Formats: sequence, C-alpha cells, structure tokens
Amino acid sequence: MNRSTLMTSIISIILLIIGFVGGYVYGSMSTGAQTTATATGVAQNIIEIPVGILAPLSGAGAVEGTSISNGITMGIEDVNAFLAASGASFRIKYFVEDTKTNPDEALKALQKLYQNNNVRIVFGGQFSRELMALKPFAEQNKVVVISSYSTSPALAIPKKYVFRNIGPDTLQGKALASLLCREGIENVAIIHRNDAYGAGLAQMTQKYFLEKCGKKAEIISYNPDQPDYASEVRVLADKVTSLGPGPKTAVVMIAFETDGSNILGHAQKIPVLSQVRWFGSESTRVPEVLLQPGNAEFVYSVRWTGTFPTAITSIKYQEFINKYRAKYGKDPFPVAANGYDAAWLVGLALMATGGKVDDIDKFVNALIKVAESYYGVTGLNAFDENGDRRYQDYSIWTVEKQGDKYVIVDKELYHSDTDTFTKL
Repeated sequence: MNRSTLMTSIISIILLIIGFVGGYVYGSMSTGAQTTATATGVAQNIIEIPVGILAPLSGAGAVEGTSISNGITMGIEDVNAFLAASGASFRIKYFVEDTKTNPDEALKALQKLYQNNNVRIVFGGQFSRELMALKPFAEQNKVVVISSYSTSPALAIPKKYVFRNIGPDTLQGKALASLLCREGIENVAIIHRNDAYGAGLAQMTQKYFLEKCGKKAEIISYNPDQPDYASEVRVLADKVTSLGPGPKTAVVMIAFETDGSNILGHAQKIPVLSQVRWFGSESTRVPEVLLQPGNAEFVYSVRWTGTFPTAITSIKYQEFINKYRAKYGKDPFPVAANGYDAAWLVGLALMATGGKVDDIDKFVNALIKVAESYYGVTGLNAFDENGDRRYQDYSIWTVEKQGDKYVIVDKELYHSDTDTFTKL
C-alpha cells in the first residue's frame, strides 16, 4: 500500500468514526499542558497544538465576527472531547485575537500569533480585505489560514496555504442575478462597499445579470471607512430615477453593519427609493441592522430579498443551531456553522498527521483529503483547485411581519450547480 492510499484509508476510517459519534460531543478545551491517565492506567503526556482565531470582535463586522468565533471555539471543544475519548495524544489549544475588522490589525495579529505563540494554523481573515492582507504573510511563512466568511472573487485564485470553506462570490453573483431575473427585474442599481468583497460581488452580479436578462445595471461604490453615506444615497436615488422607478427596477445593497444601517437610514427618507424592490447580499442579513425600528418598516415595504450561503435543509445544521442557541442564548449568524466545520477539518487533518505540523505541507495534503469526504453541518466541505469551497447552495430570504414583530425568514434554496430554486 503506497502512502497516498494509506492516508486515504486512515482518513476514511476517521470520518466513519466521526459519522457514528455525530461530531457533537461536548467537552472541555485543554488550556495547559496536562497528563492524562489512559484506560490501562498508564499516564499519557498530552501535546497541545496551538492554533489562532483571528476574529473581528469589534468594528463594522463585530456581530458576524463574534458569532463565527463562537462557532470555531464550539468546534474545537468538540474536537478535543473526541480526541480525549479516542485516546489521542494531542489536543488543540486556541488563541483569540481581535482584528477590529481592519486588515492592518489582522496582519499584526497574525504576525503576533506566529512569533509569540508558534501558531502555524489560523482560523481567520473572515472578511475578504482582511484575508487579502494576511495572504502574502501566510504564503511566505507557510501558515495555514482558513476563512469561513471571505467570498471575494479576487481571492478565487490558486492559493497554497489559504483556504475558504465557503463558496466564492462567483457563485453568489450568479445566485443574485438569477433571483433578479426570476423576479422580473430588468434594471438594477447596485450600491456597494468599495473593497475586495463589495467590488467583487457587485461586478459578478452586474456581469451575470446583464448576460442573463438585464437591460441596465448601474454601480455606485463608496468608501467603507467614511462616517456617513448621505451623498452616495442621493446618487443612488438619481440612478433609480434615471432607470425608472417601478416593478422592473431594483436596488441591490452590498454592505456591512455600520455602513448598511447608515444607508438604510438615508434611503427611507427619499420617496423614489421606496418605489422599487430592494435585494441584499449575505452580509446584509444582520437582524441588528435590518430589524431595528425604522429600518424594519422600510425593508418590509420594499419587499427586501437576499441570498445567503447555507445548508439550511441539513439535519446537522439544525442541530448546530439548537446547540449554539442553548450555549449562547441566541441564534448564531449562519456562517458560524462554517466556522464549526473549519475546526473539525483541522482536527481531522491533525489526526491524519498524528498531531504533527512540523511538515506543514503534509498537513495541507491531509486537510485537502479530509475536506473531500467531510460532510459537516454545512454539507460537503470539498475544496476546488483554488482552495475554495467547491459546492455552495444559497438561501433566499425575506423580511416578514409576524404579529407586531419583523423577522427574517428563509423561503427558498438556490442550487448553484443547477441554477434552480426549490421552496423550503
């Protein structure tokens, strides 16, 4: 048996075991060097493998970042519990750093983890402009970085040590375009953050929309770091007026929390912007923004509809949601589930290498092989030739009024492989 076949066999056995235990055991994370008694009563020295979590715990992406970080730590805790139960000689120890939703801060945090904590595996770069800042250092120093939320098409390129277990926006752009066309939209004004994520998704949406059914697609970009967007919203209103308000014209917003809330606050004061449909990317699915007083009434009136990468029909996904809710007292931002799966991908790859990361290329090979067969809470996590998730479905969601409350409701599932919609 050659080494490649042996590796595949080992991983298949590990994945089979994970399938039996479900991957949902709960245990305590190892926080220090320890000695554990085995079933035979012989003391076992436990080796701790340091990993980093680069999370935007403050700044414009704090809501998403905190939830994703929680998902990762839940995954690591479950992995460590499984390692303990299986008698493995290592555990994962994590170090958390706040990137402040800032690419410069993200790079500083990665360098700190690398130099001070000997970290060679990192969960992070959750936003695309952060991941772009991390990529050169990671590739040069052989640090494996796994992002569960970066989707920019600009990063859909060959990457040796950088991975994304979420579909790139080459797929979400098609989903948004197909949704617009299905809804009878012929003209669209796209307002977006002018960063790697926003610009990339806007361009993909515009491209596929015009190819599929669209007549006109205008783009309005803005600096995501400025304090107010009143002038950009006025430009948006002018574009909508030019396109012709009515049922065949729509606005697509690609924004984060702070900028998105500001844009909605201005938009609801301009009558022409209430005369068209509004659509949103996955980054706009933030209840703290959409459902706050004023915004909720507006997004409901414009029949807001969005896309979101998800495996919502999976039983494992629903189990994860329930366990997260029980642990943190609220629902997760949906891609927290991707963070959870990323932790298991790392844990399984470490099991395949015997807990060794001294040869990082061997770890990378194990990670890729594990992902080919790992069906987690978000579905199959297989990577494509660029190190990005190969398969990705999208929820089609809206804002509805139930009694005196506004809620976000998933209505359909878009299948990127077949370009079709199915009702939930």
